[in-house]
Amino acid sequence: MDLSYSCKMEVTRNSLDTTCGLYYYFLYKPQENIADFHIYNGDAYYMSYKEKVTKTDKKENPEAFLEKEFESELLGKSTMPPFPKRPVMFYWTLFSIENALKSDLKDTTLEFVVMTDTLIDKVKCFHIEFRKTGLVKDFYFDMQSLYPKFYRISSKSEFFNQIQSALFQNFDVSKSIPLTYYAEENLLPSNWEVNKYVRTEPADMTGKEAPEWTLPLLHSDTGLSINHLKGKVLLLEFTATWCVHCIEAAVMMKSLAEKFKNDKNIMLLSIFSSSADNEDRILKFAEKHEISNKILFNAIDVGDKYQVEGYPAFFIVDKSGKIIHQYPGFSDDYENILFKELSKLTRL
Repeated sequence: MDLSYSCKMEVTRNSLDTTCGLYYYFLYKPQENIADFHIYNGDAYYMSYKEKVTKTDKKENPEAFLEKEFESELLGKSTMPPFPKRPVMFYWTLFSIENALKSDLKDTTLEFVVMTDTLIDKVKCFHIEFRKTGLVKDFYFDMQSLYPKFYRISSKSEFFNQIQSALFQNFDVSKSIPLTYYAEENLLPSNWEVNKYVRTEPADMTGKEAPEWTLPLLHSDTGLSINHLKGKVLLLEFTATWCVHCIEAAVMMKSLAEKFKNDKNIMLLSIFSSSADNEDRILKFAEKHEISNKILFNAIDVGDKYQVEGYPAFFIVDKSGKIIHQYPGFSDDYENILFKELSKLTRL
């Protein structure tokens, strides 16, 4: 897994902005399920996803800027931070890096190493590193301004490798910017329109006809079509090689495949619909985790049809081709739930 976040940031004081006091613009490299950009200026929050901009205004929706408590079957009682504190936006900021440094310097399990000075983006930088087994954190700071220039964290475990990095560009502090700069016509593309649909919970597909698809089948020269599977109960698992919980889901799917191996009325299908996955990566993932059910790929459009917004995601399709259950994410309870629902449908 290699998540590389390219971050363009401008920071300035705004006397009228009492919520945050700073202006941030985050631009991400194209990646599945990652927004095109985020903008937050204290009074409004904008997010562009697949080139559609959603706007949350503090005056119209003040509760969105407050911490919330919620309860769910999967997470129990939890707290959701407001926009200014959500990690997806502010993981790479002066504040988060300052807090990370303070925490790492106190962590006695980490080895602190002063590395050789280097160039990052043609800028001379100090380089420090924190290490322990399976984890390396690199901080690079501009020698002149002492502001962060580049950050990289590499973690390895038995189950996955992950790299996250952020490059800071167009970075300025206490820059004199007129308040008119924060107007929508300056912040957003000239042809933007407010998209009133705000993604919260995954779209409910239950009760609908399962969208049609024909996809290539791994380990085969032929493809597979859902139209040819009418009369069977289907468990569709939308998954990705870079998703940590998809590893747990792969273990569960293997267990379910073993339980239903003698039932010809049930078919389990793993569908790789992430744009980051190619046939070679899927093949290695399938071999490593010993996936025994059928595997379909090149399914980006199919993921869109089923409105998959995160991985893994599960859909149960009955013999008539209708979606009767969907389960987003992963839970340890899913195996028992899916086993009971699939068993019930085969008896109908």
